[in-house]
Amino acid sequence: MKHHIFIISGFTLIIYPIFFLLFNLENIFPEKFDHKKTEKLDYLSKKTKKAPDGIDYNLNYFLKDYLQPKKSSYNTNLFLASVGIVPAKVQKPEFVKGVYLTSYLAANRNVVANVINSAKSGKINAVVIDVKDHTGYLSYNSNLPIVEEYKTEYVIIPDIKGLVDLLHKNNIYVIARMPVFQDYALSLARPDLALHDENALSLYKPFQNYYSVFTLWKDRKGLHWLDPSSKEVWEYNLQIAQELTQIGFDEINFDYIRFPSDGDLEKLHFPVWDYKKKKEEVVREFFQFLNGNLRGKIYISADLFGLTTVSYDDMGIGQVIEYGFENFDFVCPMIYPSHYAKNFMGFENPAEHPYEVVKNSMDSAFQRLKNGNYESKLRPWLQDFNLCAVYDKNLVQDEIRAVLDSAKGREDLLDGWLLWDPSGYYSI
Repeated sequence: MKHHIFIISGFTLIIYPIFFLLFNLENIFPEKFDHKKTEKLDYLSKKTKKAPDGIDYNLNYFLKDYLQPKKSSYNTNLFLASVGIVPAKVQKPEFVKGVYLTSYLAANRNVVANVINSAKSGKINAVVIDVKDHTGYLSYNSNLPIVEEYKTEYVIIPDIKGLVDLLHKNNIYVIARMPVFQDYALSLARPDLALHDENALSLYKPFQNYYSVFTLWKDRKGLHWLDPSSKEVWEYNLQIAQELTQIGFDEINFDYIRFPSDGDLEKLHFPVWDYKKKKEEVVREFFQFLNGNLRGKIYISADLFGLTTVSYDDMGIGQVIEYGFENFDFVCPMIYPSHYAKNFMGFENPAEHPYEVVKNSMDSAFQRLKNGNYESKLRPWLQDFNLCAVYDKNLVQDEIRAVLDSAKGREDLLDGWLLWDPSGYYSI
């Protein structure tokens, strides 16, 4: 009997890695979006007959250079920063109106041209760019030794400094977005810092390499997560943020700064967290870590679940909006009506009632911000993608109107709004 068990276990150890690789290849690359929308400002495919001022179609950050990426030219700025000279930035707009771009969109010349045209027309004045997306891979040429060591770079924008400079030249406020604890790349490089599947661990327990890529836990999207308690994870992300500061970004926007919310949570194993400290305290300490190391050197903002505006517990993910107010210049609750549960505020489909949902959430958030007398402002993410409803210009304008109406009499607490649609079609 023991002989048979040994054979089966050996077979499992051979087959499991093969299946793991086969079923995870697609997760190595960022998602591809194929939303088809009407009445949208199509940053992805709309052509410009004439390039805006400052656009050089030979600049090496464009996607055509991707196959032979060049080292970015920001080394001079790294030197300047080392002697106390900070790269030129754009003055933050009094009221931010921004859109999100994946790294692939930001590397597309037509997209950049249309973003600049939108800024010139006054529709937007800011852009949020993925520099480290949901896969964890950096989308630019990094000079960090730790990135080279872990091989966590997948260059999509070869000259990130050139892109930032071009946007600055056109008076666009540039925000770097970086997810933190959802990180496929670092999980593969350092499985000892990642979350694991209890069942898979039980198979590998007799062997020396207890934590391996074959025991990593996956969320609903098939992505891996890092342990939010790990100080090594904190330091790794801090180094990236400091490099982005030196490159010349105006602000760093932190996303996925929480514990996992979906997937088989019962099977979660944390290699660092001892379960004694509450999740909300773990996340709060990370917020304080970012505050202490970055705030005052560069603007920092936090993406939080939209429900943090109306919830008074951490919802099992460690996020409490007051802890965001304590530590960030701007708190960005993701108030996507499609993400609110059926019958929220009595609506069968909250996505069809953007004004009411957004205003309710912002009313609560403003009150909590005012009560604590925090040195922070609100800048919500708003839905501009189709989910549970077709988000055309009217629905998006309803969201923006809700934000402005909620801010009446407390305008000093509002910093603006951001629109989210990974496909690059915006209703503005």
